[in-house]
Amino acid sequence: MKPIEDFDLDAILARYKENDAEFDEKEDGVKLIEEGEWESGYKDYANRIDTYQHIASRRFFDIAQSRAGSYYSHYEYNAPEVYEVYPHVVTRTVYSAKKPKDVA
Repeated sequence: MKPIEDFDLDAILARYKENDAEFDEKEDGVKLIEEGEWESGYKDYANRIDTYQHIASRRFFDIAQSRAGSYYSHYEYNAPEVYEVYPHVVTRTVYSAKKPKDVA
């Protein structure tokens, strides 16, 4: 299979569905950046977001998935959604207490 050459979200989503919700980095030209965890929502609903990079364009996108059901029976998956995302670098300053000087 030929890698996805252009950053086209419709083509990316179509390939994702063809590959049974997976990408192969070499075959598809898409790299997994962060695999999300299934996060429980209301009752038996859960959501997951995976972040990928389209290698040729160096652009990023998320694929959001949702499901309903139970671990003990089965899950029904909704159609995945794809959208472009941008990386942001966040700097955080943390303050720590100093040890007090010995009291004479």
